[in-house]
Amino acid sequence: MPQDSSPRKPGDSAPNFDFLNEQDGSELGGRDSGGDSAVGVLPAGEHDPDEAALPSPDQSTEEEKPTGESPSSIFSDAVPTREDEGYTPPEELAGPDEATLIAPESFSDVEPPMVPDDSVPAATAAEADPADEADDTLHVAGMAGIASTADEETVRMEAPADMTDPPRHRRSEAAASSGRNDAGDDSKQRLNLIILASYASAVTLIAIYLWMRLAAAAAHPHHLESLPDVKPIPEGQFSEYDAAATMPPGHTLQLGDSRQFGNIRVDVLRISREPVEFAHFSGDSKRWREASQPVLKLWLRFTNVSDDQVIVPVDAELLLKRAVNSSGKMLANNFVIRASDKPAGGPRVFLYDHPLTSEWDLKEQNLGLALKPGESLETYVPSAVDGLEDLEGSLLWRVHFRKGHSPRGYGVTTLIEVAFSRSDVAGGDTQTQSS
Repeated sequence: MPQDSSPRKPGDSAPNFDFLNEQDGSELGGRDSGGDSAVGVLPAGEHDPDEAALPSPDQSTEEEKPTGESPSSIFSDAVPTREDEGYTPPEELAGPDEATLIAPESFSDVEPPMVPDDSVPAATAAEADPADEADDTLHVAGMAGIASTADEETVRMEAPADMTDPPRHRRSEAAASSGRNDAGDDSKQRLNLIILASYASAVTLIAIYLWMRLAAAAAHPHHLESLPDVKPIPEGQFSEYDAAATMPPGHTLQLGDSRQFGNIRVDVLRISREPVEFAHFSGDSKRWREASQPVLKLWLRFTNVSDDQVIVPVDAELLLKRAVNSSGKMLANNFVIRASDKPAGGPRVFLYDHPLTSEWDLKEQNLGLALKPGESLETYVPSAVDGLEDLEGSLLWRVHFRKGHSPRGYGVTTLIEVAFSRSDVAGGDTQTQSS
């Protein structure tokens, strides 16, 4: 501890604190050169610690102490009393309403302590203003009051009623609403993407399925799609195709349909009721044969759509050839059948029974005519006379024809079925015709 600038006299009751003059700072909590806090103690006297207060800011210490008075004089043995001249009670210094020390709003208002500068001479420090030196000394009880009041003020600090969260954690309503809108837009976009992806997947699966069906059909065509010609079949043999068999896709036509099979396009023209007429193969018009009873005639047009093949779409062997097996059952590939009887394969109405070696041809039938590329012919397929009265409801007419030639020159044939009913027949009811 620094030595006193003036030696103490014997009998002094108060220590000499002139060493405070050697400090550079005079604020609360100032430190001496040794780093210890310098706290002054007021002269001993009868006073209540609760009544201790700092001087009022409006009152100047210069009015209470002479300018030239030494700071050490405030610590003299003589205790001022109310009878002394110029004595001011502490409660009046603090003001009528300020008997209790009021802490500042925040400890941040208190300036930080100043570290004493040892370079300042002691003489200069001794010449400091006495009023400033008086401010350096605080009563210990006053210090306790400051700390207590500051803690109390700190506890009493509350957030405004309209701030339930710290401002840094609160978002404005506009920002919150914008966030919700963005979240809703993101959800809609995700939903649209899911729907689009599902639709694309479904379309892709359907396309793959159809492609597989077409590939399978190309690799394994229907067994009735392309059939061998009758020409290579040895004499005395006959190939019949099941009457109950299902037609290949696209091989069931309606009246008025036009469809291509191989190198031949087929147009379904009409169904008529009329008798079959004959013409002599020699062309001699003087030779004459009586016409048949009315029959059903299916009229077709065949057109060669190939680039280099000459094709005979129909001939007597394709249309008129038939055979009887050992059990007496008639075998043929051209007939009329009721749709309801097809699963059982009959009964059937075959074509007009005309021998292949007859000298008479069916007039206007044009069987065996070869068509060059682009050429057409119209012909008819006649039904038998017998059994027409049994044809009712939905009917199917099966026709066997040639659709082109294989690379080796053999004919390639196929089957079609024309769906119709009795009302489609031009010229009257079939029962009337048969009678």
